[in-house]
Amino acid sequence: MLLALLLACGHPSPCGDFALFWSETCLASIESSSCPDLPAERDHLGTVRVDVAGSPWILATGGLDFGLPGAEAQRAHGDFFYAAVQGHSVGAWQTGTLPEARAGHGIAALGERVYLLGGLVDFGDGDIGAEHWVTDVISGVFDPASGSFTDVRTEAPLPEALWHIQAAVIDGALVAVGGRTPTGDASTMSVRAVLEGDAITGWEPWELTLDEPRTHHGLAVHGSRVFLAGGLGRSGQALPGVLAADLQAPGPFAFTLELLEARVTPGTFVVGDLLVVAGGLDDDGALSSIEVFPLGDPTVPWRVSAVELPVGVGHIHQVPVVDSSAFVIGGRVGLEGSTSTCTVLLMNTGQD
Repeated sequence: MLLALLLACGHPSPCGDFALFWSETCLASIESSSCPDLPAERDHLGTVRVDVAGSPWILATGGLDFGLPGAEAQRAHGDFFYAAVQGHSVGAWQTGTLPEARAGHGIAALGERVYLLGGLVDFGDGDIGAEHWVTDVISGVFDPASGSFTDVRTEAPLPEALWHIQAAVIDGALVAVGGRTPTGDASTMSVRAVLEGDAITGWEPWELTLDEPRTHHGLAVHGSRVFLAGGLGRSGQALPGVLAADLQAPGPFAFTLELLEARVTPGTFVVGDLLVVAGGLDDDGALSSIEVFPLGDPTVPWRVSAVELPVGVGHIHQVPVVDSSAFVIGGRVGLEGSTSTCTVLLMNTGQD
């Protein structure tokens, strides 16, 4: 069902009668629909788009399942789920095995090679100790035919042991930004992989620096601009701010926008000229609301979409995007409990 966004102005609009706003960037609607559930509930998972022979696949890797009893809820999983993108949805999920169990890890893909960065390794003893935080980086080539990773490698380790790391490939550079330390503090780590081919031989400071620590944030890229949305800072309180930095004018991330609701672990992505921040956690539980900002026209304020996620969900560590479809997969419902839900947000930007 196509759900219209809130009316935001009275100007005539090429997007129809139910436009969010009328500007250089026009968002006519968001269509929210379900895609097949994951085979199991997962929280603190890493999701990524991988293109194989020109066809996009979505991978949902590792994570925790807080619905399991006792120490089992604290166990990092070593499986991953994968599905081919079919139109604006995905096909049936299949199950494979990761090179190593991970949760709260950063994840990114360079071509068909997938990188798992840091996070927590298996801690099924129910005691989260410093030894469970790792700097390890492993990679492998995703092979959908066998449902496995081939040519698995141990890469150069990160400079810090963190989880809730945000990683991305930006202009061919693999970067990792922020995260939580074993002492519970947010980190200022902002590093770029030193690559020889697709092998990581080391890490060096990234030209976009993080002067104030941040963890549990979302990351999205629009052209040369990089955005960090929500999360936790030095105080440990949920943050409503969005930081931005520009590769064309390297320097520190700086406050640029304010969300209407402070959000921890929100789904953050860009489609066209729209920055979207969906879900996340606050002090009362998981949010289902979605905030949209038109990057093509900074004079237009944030708008809250009339379309929401079907359930409130946080720990949306990454949101893979294929064309105009964004995939919100798994995460945490409420302050406890994981989910297997998969939601597609089809963004009609008015730019087709």
